[in-house]
Amino acid sequence: MLNAASRLAPIEGHRRLLSPPHVHHLVEFAEVLHPTLDGAVLVAVHVQPGAASAGIVGVDPWRRRLQVRVTAVAKEGRANHALCVRMAGWLRLPPASVTVVEGATSRSKRLRVEGLTPESIASLLAHQASGADA
Repeated sequence: MLNAASRLAPIEGHRRLLSPPHVHHLVEFAEVLHPTLDGAVLVAVHVQPGAASAGIVGVDPWRRRLQVRVTAVAKEGRANHALCVRMAGWLRLPPASVTVVEGATSRSKRLRVEGLTPESIASLLAHQASGADA
């Protein structure tokens, strides 16, 4: 029988489900970014609405989505609006540059970001997730 300590210990050779903020790598963030033919970038996101604080949790390698918390509740589009405004702020873009294009009523969403390259987005998200501008 496993004790509590052995259940919580990471399995050797496997990375954690969500990396701690100081371990974010640009490669992890690049996995959730998908460039479009018209120059925009789709960002795969999993949202936790109604959180105590807003922020980037990390990249979930199983879902291949960016984990994001927002304080707004998932009611009447409030969480979607808060997500777009927050993401635009993190990316230093005007709020109109970020829109929800898939998953409006789901926690799993795709955001369309206009005005930045995938490399720039990965860099800015990694910087934000590290807590440098939190």
